[in-house]
Amino acid sequence: WGFILIHAVVVVFNALLSAMSVYVANLNDSKVKKLAEDGHRYAIAMLHIDNVEKKLSAAIVFTAGLLNTLSYMFAVHPFCTRVGKAIAEQLTEQPSALGKGVAAAVVAVLVLIVSVLLGYFIPTRVAQVKNDEKTARQRQSAALVLYRALKPVVWLMVKLSDSVGKEFVDEDSESQADITEDEILMMVDAVGENGAIESN
Repeated sequence: WGFILIHAVVVVFNALLSAMSVYVANLNDSKVKKLAEDGHRYAIAMLHIDNVEKKLSAAIVFTAGLLNTLSYMFAVHPFCTRVGKAIAEQLTEQPSALGKGVAAAVVAVLVLIVSVLLGYFIPTRVAQVKNDEKTARQRQSAALVLYRALKPVVWLMVKLSDSVGKEFVDEDSESQADITEDEILMMVDAVGENGAIESN
């Protein structure tokens, strides 16, 4: 039961991180500036963070990866090995190493399906449907705390990803990708306001 409890705790944290990533994906430098102007403290603290969505997302991804790695080492692998061995011994009196391995693999796949369903798909979908401002502010504040705790690791991850990414992405496409939907809408509004002024 100890293995199940450990992995269940990890799945719960994965669910929280998955939901958090949905709310962080809505952030960009322009939106953070607007939230800061509205007086939100966490947004004011984010003003000095460039590429805020990328860095907060990196903190979330690293945390989820670390939790899953530890869960596999100390819970999932020993659990699947023991259950697979027990199943193989029930099916045959003297199961081979291959039979035990196959049974353990089947158990691992079932655990993976349940874990991904409960730890990613369902919380992500719920967060997308329940995307209200209060919850968004809470999750984004939590992501900021996570980023601060992992700042050196996030810095290294972003530097490495940018260095590798430059080999595959040209500057023109990269600059176009940096323009977000919110920024486009802001430019459209600005053009509309200028047009209205000129017509008057």
